[in-house]
Amino acid sequence: MNNNYGYTKDELAEELKALVWQYDLAQTIDPRELTRDELYRRSHMLPEVYFNLGVRYYDGNGFAPADRKKAVHLFMMAAEQGHTLAQLNTAMCLMNGDGITQNRREALYWFVKAAEAGDARAIYFIGDYYNAGYDVVEKDQEEAVRFFATSAMQEHPASLYNLGVMLYNGDGFPKDEAAGYGFIKQAAELGFPQAVQAVKKVKDPSGNDTKAQKLYEQGVDQYMDKDAARAFMSLLFAAELGHIEAQFLTGIMLRNGEGAEKDYSLAQKWLTKSANQGHMEAQRELGKLLFHSERKPVHISPDQIIADIQPSIDAAKWFHMAALQGDAISKEYLEKENLMQWVPTPDSIFTLNEERNRYGSQGIHKLQHKGQGHR
Repeated sequence: MNNNYGYTKDELAEELKALVWQYDLAQTIDPRELTRDELYRRSHMLPEVYFNLGVRYYDGNGFAPADRKKAVHLFMMAAEQGHTLAQLNTAMCLMNGDGITQNRREALYWFVKAAEAGDARAIYFIGDYYNAGYDVVEKDQEEAVRFFATSAMQEHPASLYNLGVMLYNGDGFPKDEAAGYGFIKQAAELGFPQAVQAVKKVKDPSGNDTKAQKLYEQGVDQYMDKDAARAFMSLLFAAELGHIEAQFLTGIMLRNGEGAEKDYSLAQKWLTKSANQGHMEAQRELGKLLFHSERKPVHISPDQIIADIQPSIDAAKWFHMAALQGDAISKEYLEKENLMQWVPTPDSIFTLNEERNRYGSQGIHKLQHKGQGHR
């Protein structure tokens, strides 16, 4: 017997059985002890399973041929049960006409649902509706600013960028170039492409770039004079002001314990800020730091424990970015350690947890929405 979503009950049960352990649901359900009918009935209480099935059908990686129409149906099933990322994916698919007829009005409904749960991406897209003036809502830049500002409070890169551009230009509220540039710089440090390009072309109205350069040069001189402690402080101050090279060197000094106590977490923070803005050496060293980090055990069933593979996935991303810029060491890591399998392939939907690997997948999904950015 077929349901409304194009597959039989037995087919769905088999798919759920394969996924239950993978998505940490084993604590409450053991699929080996359930009949197919029981598993199918219980699946209605598991929107995250529907969601992850949708992700599998969306990209088809290591599971089945891609079927966007089926993926959207599964997202909707999870969305109707309150699954925030499913609501977000449903909205994305409806807005872009991906696997379903384009319907921006219905997309807005699901963006609002996800936004009510506090999702920064959904809040951003509502702001984008008002900023773009889609036929669903009247263009209202003041309203757009309100949503971008709310999302920016959660460090959403596109919201920070749009808010910065609007503030810099005086769109929607009084013009303030220095404050606008500050938001754009924050977005750049989070790796938002338009922001990275913008800070390369626009001089910092506050003059912080000049101060940062002087502090950076001072720090390099102090390091050459073998005064690591003072060098670290100078470079840290420059890094705080957004100096990309200083952010890289601050990360390296924290990693090596030079001029400050060794701190891998802070080293990762500063290397990430620099790497996000295209610094090749930072991308490579961040990849090395992540690849050689301690791996925590992950229980995927009562009988099987594996090492956490997320560090390899994250490392692969940075090695790949550095290799694209011609870094030979990063390319060697990718080849010798067989990391290309983890290089993320961008698409327009979200996984259950963007920072965690979906076992069996060839990477993790990142937002690549064609409408993203200031209009």
